[in-house]
Amino acid sequence: MNRILSWFEGQRDTSILILRVILATILIVAGYQKLFGSGISEFTGYLAGRGIVLSPLFGILVPVLEFFGGIAILLGLFTRYVAILIAIQFVYISIHYKPILVGGSGVWKSVRIDLTLAAMAILLITHGGGRMALDRLLFRK
Repeated sequence: MNRILSWFEGQRDTSILILRVILATILIVAGYQKLFGSGISEFTGYLAGRGIVLSPLFGILVPVLEFFGGIAILLGLFTRYVAILIAIQFVYISIHYKPILVGGSGVWKSVRIDLTLAAMAILLITHGGGRMALDRLLFRK
């Protein structure tokens, strides 16, 4: 058992890469759908229709952060900085907006996904993008 655990301990950078790919995929798809699928105006209208304060601002910021932030996370570029913004976004949305947007018994199902994404971002804040990231190549970290 110790040999197995020792092997996993040596896979830190591979684990970070896998986490980056999964988080980035989720973010890029979500951002793409908001930017190019339904479009920013429809997403903004959805937020406004639900009574979200500052819906014009969030209608632009959320899709842009998800899409372009997802690309940055995938590449491991400015990983910690982008991860800070992503963690803030998902914690803030979970606390302030999901009860309004989802409501009822579906809130926990929606919030737990957002908090999982926030936790993934927090891991990237604390550990960085790993050896297989552009940050390491460009900034020698």
